[in-house]
Amino acid sequence: MMVHLTRSSLVASIVFFSVVSFTHVRVALGQRDAYPSGFDNALIVEPPPSLGPRLSRIAAILVDQCLGCHNDQQAEGGYSMATPDSMWRPGESKRLPIIRHTDATAGEAWGELVRRITSAHPDEQMPKDAPPLDPDSVDAICDWLAYGARVDGATDAPIESFVVTRLSTEPQWTSYPKPLAVSALAFDSTREILFSSGAGEVLVWSLPGKLLARIPVRGRFISDIEWNASNNSVYVASGTPGQIGTVESVPWSKETGRTEESARLVHRVARDVPLDIALSPEGGRLAIGLLDGMVLVQASNSNSILWKVATHAAAVTSLDWSVDGKQLLSSSRDRTGKCLDALNGDVITSFVDHERTVASLRSLSMGCITMDEAGVLRFYPGGTASRPASNRKGFAQRTPKLASDREQVLVPVQGGVLRFRVHGKEVDYKDKEGNDKKKTEWSIDEDPRLAWTESGSGETDAEIPLSLAFSGGEGGLVAVGLADGRILVWDRDGSQPRSFLNRVLPP
Repeated sequence: MMVHLTRSSLVASIVFFSVVSFTHVRVALGQRDAYPSGFDNALIVEPPPSLGPRLSRIAAILVDQCLGCHNDQQAEGGYSMATPDSMWRPGESKRLPIIRHTDATAGEAWGELVRRITSAHPDEQMPKDAPPLDPDSVDAICDWLAYGARVDGATDAPIESFVVTRLSTEPQWTSYPKPLAVSALAFDSTREILFSSGAGEVLVWSLPGKLLARIPVRGRFISDIEWNASNNSVYVASGTPGQIGTVESVPWSKETGRTEESARLVHRVARDVPLDIALSPEGGRLAIGLLDGMVLVQASNSNSILWKVATHAAAVTSLDWSVDGKQLLSSSRDRTGKCLDALNGDVITSFVDHERTVASLRSLSMGCITMDEAGVLRFYPGGTASRPASNRKGFAQRTPKLASDREQVLVPVQGGVLRFRVHGKEVDYKDKEGNDKKKTEWSIDEDPRLAWTESGSGETDAEIPLSLAFSGGEGGLVAVGLADGRILVWDRDGSQPRSFLNRVLPP
């Protein structure tokens, strides 16, 4: 016997059995207790079954079938699906588009989204002017709702970013036709391993320049690499400029020479590449600076957001933590630097003396030092003074990234790196009433004995480094990456650098 079902009756059956079966499953799993703490909003490529369906499971359906008409530029019916946040906001109908099963009241349906994709009425059914969703897609959406409409990532991230991306185990390029410009560098805690930016991957080098491994990342351009000694992981900011940016981490083992791909985490997805990330001194917090001026801090081993603040009026260029981890410093293209309370992001002090973009800033034990695009280095005692106590001019007008070990600051210059220390000298003076007073005069002093140069001749055609890494401490190393693909590594007091090329050779 052949049974004929109309589309409406078929969909109604799917929705009914989805509600019944998944309500039962939620009870069996203990509802919210079924989700391990810290991973409610972590974007994991292969989530364990205990996490249940999440947005990444249905993101491809929404992107393929819905986003064309319901995006930021073309929000048909006043409804946008550009981000998870916008998906929850009603359109012109004023009806809730999504009602989680856990939030539903007696007799309440799933919301306007499910009503539209299951409607047989030609004026209401979605997607409009296209074939209806297949039963499996409808079932997947209802499944997601039954588990509470979990969002495995940032709720203001582009919906496209939730589409599952499985990184190839094979590198995109077997070899590089020529050395690649080095946009980011980082040492591990042993100072025996150096990570460098590659072509859609991080290259892992043993010093003095043997390629050990290749770690694929989601973005083709890498803006920053950080090492977290607390969990032995590499944190990478990458993406496609003007389109999408990603911050992710992956554990790396020096003993095995391998990454733990199963523990890889995507911490943040944005509409552009973050220019800088920073890990707190204890390693438990990750700060991310976004191009819309937003600064956010989250737990470094999950996606738990601790706070998120619109700190700047333009792109965040640099971040650094204070020595004690109680403040977070940020700089921006809006010509300011900020000292923020690390507990909540409240602004403690704004550094407003810069003439152009504040390219970089670093925390020292005695305060904060900044470098702007006009080539001026400024020092703020204690990191809380609103005006600098000292400045030093004459650097090239560009946007270098500084490095420091809390006691000194390294500045990349043409042909090498200069090191500066901040000194304070107590002087006597008389106030307006003629009373004897004391004050501290600060100076930024170059130490020529601790400068690294690519060539002793000071050639004028030498490059200014694109990237800089400093391991600090006794026996510390300095590494710079150049636009021509060279990586130079100096011992702390070494005069001649070790040099190798940022290149993968044919096997």
